[in-house]
Amino acid sequence: MNEQSHPLMVHLQQILPLLAKEIYSTPLAFLRENVQNAFDAIRLQRYRERLANISGSQHKIEVIITGTEVTIADTGIGMTADDMKRYYWSLGETGKGTQEAKDAGVVGTFGIGGMANFGVADELRLISRTANDSPAVVSTVRRDELSTSQDCVFYSQDNTPGPRGTTVVAKLSQALPFDTARSYLHSIVRFVDIPLFINGERISGEEPPWENADRYHADHKYGTTFTGSSNNVSLVCNVSIDLTGRPTVSFGEVSIGGQLVPCAGILQPRGEALSTYRHGFKLADVGISSIYGLSGHINCAVLRPTAGRDTLDSDSKGLLQRCVEIVEKAITEVLSSTPELVDSNVSLFRYVLNHGQYDILKFATVRTYGLTDRTPLGDIRELAKSNEVFYTVGQDPAIMEVFSKQGKIVVLLSTDNYRRRCEEEFLKRFCSAKVLDADIMAVREIPESELSEKEYGLISGIEAILRVRYLLDSARVRPVELTRNAVVWVSPTETTSYIVIWVDMRHPHIKKLIDYKGSRGYGALIDLFVRDYIFPLIKNAIPSVTSDGFEVLLKRLQSRMEIMRIDLDDIRAMQDFGIEIPVAEIQRVSVSSTIVASEISIRRADVFNANQIQARASEQGIDVAKEMVVPEANIPPQVQSIKHALAQLEIPEKVLDFTVLERDLSPWISGFYIALTSDAYSYYREIIERSPRLEFVWGGYRGSYLFFEREEAVLYYDIEFSTLLRPKGGDLAATGAITSMREPLFVKDNIFLPIPSEFVVYFVPITDPIRLVVRHEMLTPETQSTLVE
Repeated sequence: MNEQSHPLMVHLQQILPLLAKEIYSTPLAFLRENVQNAFDAIRLQRYRERLANISGSQHKIEVIITGTEVTIADTGIGMTADDMKRYYWSLGETGKGTQEAKDAGVVGTFGIGGMANFGVADELRLISRTANDSPAVVSTVRRDELSTSQDCVFYSQDNTPGPRGTTVVAKLSQALPFDTARSYLHSIVRFVDIPLFINGERISGEEPPWENADRYHADHKYGTTFTGSSNNVSLVCNVSIDLTGRPTVSFGEVSIGGQLVPCAGILQPRGEALSTYRHGFKLADVGISSIYGLSGHINCAVLRPTAGRDTLDSDSKGLLQRCVEIVEKAITEVLSSTPELVDSNVSLFRYVLNHGQYDILKFATVRTYGLTDRTPLGDIRELAKSNEVFYTVGQDPAIMEVFSKQGKIVVLLSTDNYRRRCEEEFLKRFCSAKVLDADIMAVREIPESELSEKEYGLISGIEAILRVRYLLDSARVRPVELTRNAVVWVSPTETTSYIVIWVDMRHPHIKKLIDYKGSRGYGALIDLFVRDYIFPLIKNAIPSVTSDGFEVLLKRLQSRMEIMRIDLDDIRAMQDFGIEIPVAEIQRVSVSSTIVASEISIRRADVFNANQIQARASEQGIDVAKEMVVPEANIPPQVQSIKHALAQLEIPEKVLDFTVLERDLSPWISGFYIALTSDAYSYYREIIERSPRLEFVWGGYRGSYLFFEREEAVLYYDIEFSTLLRPKGGDLAATGAITSMREPLFVKDNIFLPIPSEFVVYFVPITDPIRLVVRHEMLTPETQSTLVE
């Protein structure tokens, strides 16, 4: 059998368009690749000059665009005829794979050569010199003459003096708009340190964002230096975060397999592609996976583009992704460890969820039922050691109210999916929390025949308060036994025209309340019980708090001008509506302030040392000894002197500390005192100045100051704490009342109430701030009469 053979046939006219489609698909790609070649040629020349200790050389790249002709000239190493033949007019071989090229830091590595230019060019001409004023090698190729079997590359020599370097002159198949070319090229070379001119305008040399990175951290309050690793990549980065939770991260080098590599970056959450560079020359915009939406700029000596130049190779992408993973670890560490920031960046919770690091969320805060302030999860974790914890995404508020009254902690989960799942996992893992999904039922209604006189009086008193104080005629109170250790519950029925309120008569709280029947403070205690236990369950049914409530209130006031209290705002509103009420009738109405809830925080700096009274007086220009104090019988002069001094002083602190005085002034002045809120002072100053008898009543999460005149409560000042009150020392029970032997202290613009010594730890901070919720209200004698007789 005869064997035949032949060389591989290549039809350039068909192959080149296919090759150009992937690499030089547009005149802009042609411009980019030839400018990159010029950039590499100058980097090689600079490298040789450094080795030869040559200084002072001026390098530049010039691009000139006139219609379909584009000229790109550089001052690089230049090419000989052999270089052109071997590297430029060939496919698959490159002169940039040498050690010299690697040390010089060139960008190109693929060896595509000049043939691919014919995807957009009809003719190419190269003029190149390897030394200044040496003869130039000129080669010319036309697209329609390309052949693998016939001569198509023609060389000549130009002896005209000229600078070292290479000039590429291309005649394009279509015109290249100058504005488009300039904008495109500027985005690629803007951070290059080699001067590059396009039609005489320099578009390179801008300061790269990764240089002088401290400017991006300057205004950020929170930050740290973080060292981390991912696989074989290690990175030291600076991370800072502004007050809104927005992070900024910068770094200057990475370690790959133990070898340091120049790699500078500046990253911020922009939600865009990441711009990548090599020696300031832009390679590509790359999409990376980032929980925090990071993007920005990375300039790294080992990044490599693909042949198509629209992205990076897989190794480069892997390096970038590992850098981002380390950076996100750094951001997470700062956010999660800074209480002021942990709630500010929602992406933190997505990161925690993805990595299962729920334990780092101790400073993240959650809503807890019954408290205005959000509570850190770490605090919930501590509270869970002695309290049951439940969580819900929107359970019936009435159930939450009942659970809260039992001392249980009810956490309302976030509506954000990632955050909610993180909160739930933390509560389940570290707080043994359970889902709040239980209903409350009345297992037995207690017949009237089984009720004692005191128990029946309690039921009647509650109904009276609801009718008189809350304008609720439709309430029916039923004595029952409830499940879930509930104190009270409202039956969720819509079939009756009245509200059924269940009260568990066997509950310890109710029994304790019944035992106070006949005491001087009983009426006030029942009033507080209705407000704190029943009102939250029925408030939507009370006319004065519903959308049409004001109209109902007006009708009640006109039809039944009973002796009741109304708010000042209601009187003004009635006048605004033009409703005439005789002055005599208004005078019969006992007017009080609205129930006010004020949240206060007491820090250690809010405690005023009584030893500083004289110094504070001097600061305020007050001579406390100038006016004579009228002596009071049976009161030591020093006590009178201190009271006289306090009455003239402005004391903005919230707590007075008289435990520090060397001389014991008890029972007149001793221990600690807490200031009234500013609104309470304005409302009740005149009442407290009348020196009413003062009691402190406590139970559960609340302690109340009750003021009595003529044996009836006229004012209460109620304080809600974040923990259950447990009296320190002595034989006091978990609930009870004590009469204060100390009187309030008056300062220039406020009044300080004595803090019972058994409860000082709940009012006076040692290190961490103490947060309190204060409510206050005047009481009327009319409701008391239904309760104490």
